[in-house]
Amino acid sequence: MLPNPLDKKYPSIRILSDRGIRQALDYGMIKVHPSLENDAKRIQPATLDVKLCNIDEAWGLPDESGNAKRWGENQTFYARNMMTANLTEAVDIGQLSKTGFHEFFGLSTEARSSLRRLGCYISNPGFFFTTADNQSQVEIGNFSHNDIHFEKGDRIAQIFFHARPFQDYGILSFGTDEEQKEARKKGEMIRSLDMGIEVRSNRQLRELQSKGFFEIFPKLELRRGSICVHASRTAYRMKKIEGGIIFKDRDKYSPDVLLEPIDISKGYAIRQFEHIIIETEEQLKLSPHIGIRFWDNLRFITEGMKSYRHLRDVEESAQNIEFSSLTDGWVDPGYVGGFSRQPKWLGKRIVHPGDVVGFGQVFFFPNGVGKAYGDASLGSQYLGKGKTEFRK
Repeated sequence: MLPNPLDKKYPSIRILSDRGIRQALDYGMIKVHPSLENDAKRIQPATLDVKLCNIDEAWGLPDESGNAKRWGENQTFYARNMMTANLTEAVDIGQLSKTGFHEFFGLSTEARSSLRRLGCYISNPGFFFTTADNQSQVEIGNFSHNDIHFEKGDRIAQIFFHARPFQDYGILSFGTDEEQKEARKKGEMIRSLDMGIEVRSNRQLRELQSKGFFEIFPKLELRRGSICVHASRTAYRMKKIEGGIIFKDRDKYSPDVLLEPIDISKGYAIRQFEHIIIETEEQLKLSPHIGIRFWDNLRFITEGMKSYRHLRDVEESAQNIEFSSLTDGWVDPGYVGGFSRQPKWLGKRIVHPGDVVGFGQVFFFPNGVGKAYGDASLGSQYLGKGKTEFRK
């Protein structure tokens, strides 16, 4: 039987679909300041896009260069740095307005694919913070050796709204009768929202595939409820760009300008802060009912996998702890086409063709999403692509 978001027996994560996000906004359960009224494209099939205001602070990643810490410097994502970015909007799930709905929601963040392909990532668990003066922040790292220059208002990240539809059952054991009544009312409102649920078992994933909800070519490999994707023979290394990369002009950079092909046929040792792009053997075909969140270096499912031998080195793993179980890309429901991975490590990671380079966490939306990837109103640009591009 397929998982149901409103079945209490499933401990899985639930996330709101675009319909659910709009419902929550209409009900005032989620508030965004300023309003999204004139910016409908920000609501994607299962996430909300957020925009950069400025960099609050930046500090060097753990490397030998010891990059100096910088504070409050405009909109540049510095090479080999982590940044706390102020957003142009505040996202309030009740923690600011004191509505109490923050008990029923959680948030996590993911870098947009346009940033990920340029070497940026969001560390697990996806730092998100909203200050008392109504300014939200995300933490993003630039793993490449190129500065990336943004402008205020550039879309840089996307937010998942994690719904907790049965939180009121725990709350109801405390408080006055009136407080318990109010908690049940909020729980019923949460359960009315449209949402998807994480699929945790290989059996359920195979059932979804057999019923045509998604297809993976040439074959589907599963490990502990995750979809494995593998390195093909097509791989690139990002070049050093004099003066850095101007984000608004990213569609003007041809692959020849940004990338140089590399040969991984006999194994390629990724050097420190080298941004590598590897096309996967797999092609994806997702229905409007399936979205996939990818992860890199998942330690809890890597035993016996030769491509993750570097994780068995305790000292090496300790030095790279920020890059273990790293959230590394969301694929929207409805996506059809090729796929690429950007493996991250500070050194000694050797990648061969056929190695596992990502693990997909699958979400099932029983009602589908309102607007799937490829809908003209969303501005989707990678649909049906079989090779790396840099435009989204």
